Formats: sequence, structure tokens, C-alpha cells
Amino acid sequence: MSKLVFLPIVTAALFCACLDLTVRTDTLLWASDAPCKDCVGDGLASLRMELKTFSYRVGQPVDVTLVLSAGSRGVYVPNYFADFMATCQTGFSVSVLTDAGALADPKAPGCAASIPHSPNDTALSEFHNFVYLKPGEWRAWRTTLSTSDIPPGEYRLLGEYLSAAYKMDEVGRLPAVMGLMAIGRIQSKPAMVRIVP
Repeated sequence: MSKLVFLPIVTAALFCACLDLTVRTDTLLWASDAPCKDCVGDGLASLRMELKTFSYRVGQPVDVTLVLSAGSRGVYVPNYFADFMATCQTGFSVSVLTDAGALADPKAPGCAASIPHSPNDTALSEFHNFVYLKPGEWRAWRTTLSTSDIPPGEYRLLGEYLSAAYKMDEVGRLPAVMGLMAIGRIQSKPAMVRIVP
């Protein structure tokens, strides 16, 4: 018998830390220079953000490319390399943040998810939902951010690959995974951008 697990609506800047219905609502992705508590170390994987320019007019779209790269031993991640907002559990995300760490766009979209599962599910039965990226192997994602509702000022762009999935902890403990499961956030370095009138 399958049952659905419903996750509350969150924005991409709030992270569902795991699928046991624990939702991080106490912090935004980037609020200070403090290190990220649930980030994956650079040894497993890294994320690079690419921008064409660092200055935009209000209403001018911001084209962003995020490149997820495996570390020197490779890495296991969920086999999903698209927008986090489509799954509300894993994928790429870019946020425009103020210096205080708040979302700059008051109309930033949110998402909700349900995860069908069965009491018979095991780590082995879920293993096919993950992919091994060989050392140096990468995946890229491109998106366009709107600046129409963001007032002029300086902001930080933060890119992430959010690595969470059903039974991820258990799959990560399988001998075949060899401790190479990336669980948590893989963040880019923030990029400063200026939005002008």
C-alpha cells in the first residue's frame, strides 16, 4: 500500500532538509558570512555560478548558469538536474538575497510536494533514483531570473544544488555508495549584483 507524504509550501530559499517532514524555516540560504550548517563539503562536489554581467536594470532578466561538479572521488546525487521548484525536494535553485539574507523579490514563488512511498521500500529499491558522477564529471543548469519586482540596490545571488531525496540516508549507507553520497546543500560562492533604475 502506498501513502503520500505532504510537504508544506516553501520557497526555494527555504530547504526541506530531509524527507521525514523536517522543514528548515529558521534560516535562509545565505544570511551572513557564517558557514552553511548543512552544506556538502567541496571534497564531494562543488557548484560554480556563471553570470554574463554583474549590473542589471530593473526589469532586465538575469541569466544564470550553475555547474555542479564531482570531487576527486566522485559523488552520488539524486538523478535530477533541473529546477528545485518542480520537485520541492531536490534540484538547482538561485535566489536573489538582500544583505540581511531575505529574499529580494517579494513575489518569489513557493512549492509543495508529495512523495508517494510504500512501507516495503528499501534502500536497494530506491538506489536507482541516484546517479554516480565520476571525478570531474559535471551537470549544468541554466535559468533566467526576473528583476521586475526588485528595487534598485546591491544584492547577492546564491546558487545551490539541493540534494535531498526519499530514503537518501539509507541509500547513502549502502556499501556500493562508499560514503560518497552528497546529502544537503551544495552552494556556489555568492555573486554580488547591482540593479539600477
